[in-house]
Amino acid sequence: MPEKVYFDTCALNRLTDDQSQLRIREESEAITRILDLVTDGDLSWTGSNLLRAELRQNPDVDSREIAMAYLELASEFAIPESETYERALILESKGFGSFDAIHLALAEKAGVEWLFTVDDRFLNKASKHPENLRPVVINPLDWIRRRQPWLLKR
Repeated sequence: MPEKVYFDTCALNRLTDDQSQLRIREESEAITRILDLVTDGDLSWTGSNLLRAELRQNPDVDSREIAMAYLELASEFAIPESETYERALILESKGFGSFDAIHLALAEKAGVEWLFTVDDRFLNKASKHPENLRPVVINPLDWIRRRQPWLLKR
């Protein structure tokens, strides 16, 4: 059974960010490679209604449509329930932002192993609480470098 992954909104939007900065370009490439693994069936992507709602808020029509098209690759969708919000409140009390806390709680409830984000504040906060978090919150480029470095050489 493939490992389950979850992308937050920042990660999906990275694909349509201005690619003139090296970091953005490298992260976009890593996300593209991870999406290739999803398409090939090597990873299973869990999306969420929250992710869909946040993507719909993007004022850039082209970026919004691209991200929404990628979201179609998700094989399942986590739907918030009362326990999800209860867990999110606990995560917020540990300093996570409200949307980050809900994304994390949704991914946790769905049994996701890896939550991909390019949000440095989210990554920093998660690194301070690794013992209490499942899934692992990680930058997609770091995941590729650790798990599948040969994918960056294509």
